[in-house]
Amino acid sequence: MRLEQHPERLSVSINETAPQAHTSPADPPRRILVARLSAVGDVVRTIPAVRAVRHLFPDAEIHWLVEDRCAAVLEGLPDIRRLVLVPRRLFHRGSPPARAHALVRFLGELRATRYDLYLDFHGLLKSALYGWLAGIPRRVGYSAVLAREGSHRFYTETVAAVTARLSRYERNFLIPRHFDPSLTMERPGLPLTAAERDFARRFMAQAGLAPCGFFLLHPGTSPRGRYKQWPPERFAALADLLRESTGQPAVISWGPGEEELAETVRARCRTESMVMPPSSLRELSAVIGQARLCVANDSGPLHMASALGTPVVTVLGPSDPVINEPAPFTPFRVVYAGVDCSPCRKKRCRTLECLRAVSPEQVHAAALDLLAEVDKAGRKENPL
Repeated sequence: MRLEQHPERLSVSINETAPQAHTSPADPPRRILVARLSAVGDVVRTIPAVRAVRHLFPDAEIHWLVEDRCAAVLEGLPDIRRLVLVPRRLFHRGSPPARAHALVRFLGELRATRYDLYLDFHGLLKSALYGWLAGIPRRVGYSAVLAREGSHRFYTETVAAVTARLSRYERNFLIPRHFDPSLTMERPGLPLTAAERDFARRFMAQAGLAPCGFFLLHPGTSPRGRYKQWPPERFAALADLLRESTGQPAVISWGPGEEELAETVRARCRTESMVMPPSSLRELSAVIGQARLCVANDSGPLHMASALGTPVVTVLGPSDPVINEPAPFTPFRVVYAGVDCSPCRKKRCRTLECLRAVSPEQVHAAALDLLAEVDKAGRKENPL
């Protein structure tokens, strides 16, 4: 067992692995299409890089190509003029002619917008093809070292090859740094409406919770990421340890189809804890922003917390602890057992030894260590 904090990696400037600056054309782009299609956590991890793109091209109109199931987290983002929704369901349902018609119509809409620049943060064949088939003249993406499925063949420019293991945040930032190596990463926050903030206020008032007066535990993942879930009884034991050591309760959050999981965690707690009421992704964001600390698996809410500035502790088993570490601009700890077979992507692993090797006591110790660091630095509360 080892606690992965990577202090040496966090202290290194992003610019130390910077490629050479790329000379931009004399005319800056008027319309830019950035692409990160899914999933929620990956979309959130792309926001700091897109903010840097806004700094690079302050007068450009920036649109974001994203699948409809992941768009909600981006609504209201000030750096984006428009969300271009990929109608994924239309491409996979109906007869082959109907699917082909939906794709042709979608590509026609992209072509009609006449984008000048395409920035592909997704790095798969489908995302590269969108830019190519839309006829966008300048297309920037990852080199063959980082790109997958041969997507690099459809770009007009690729970022410099980097062989070191990079977090998703750092990898995404290679694209804006293709234009200006001096760019630095900023914590972006997440856009919230008055109604979403009011949801958090009402929930906290009804539960008797104060800002930074509770811990947010998110035991779930997306349906495709169930193999990354730390056992629910471990989350329950952690909630008890945190309550006994700090006097503050745990709030257990959940996503679609996970209410039973959240109730299982609560039922196994010896001390008082509570389950969040049904909420949208953005309402959950509003509550996460008020938590003293968030503990989660490798999931979208983990990276939402990081974007909001809420300190995070994550338990990683099959996920790579470097590639999937939280953002460098928010305090975090990674607890990772490092068994011989991890990291991996074995979604049908029967033992999940890498997750079962992490004890509640180890995560509790990481949380207390992080809290001491945050309290010493003096965290600022997020106003509701």
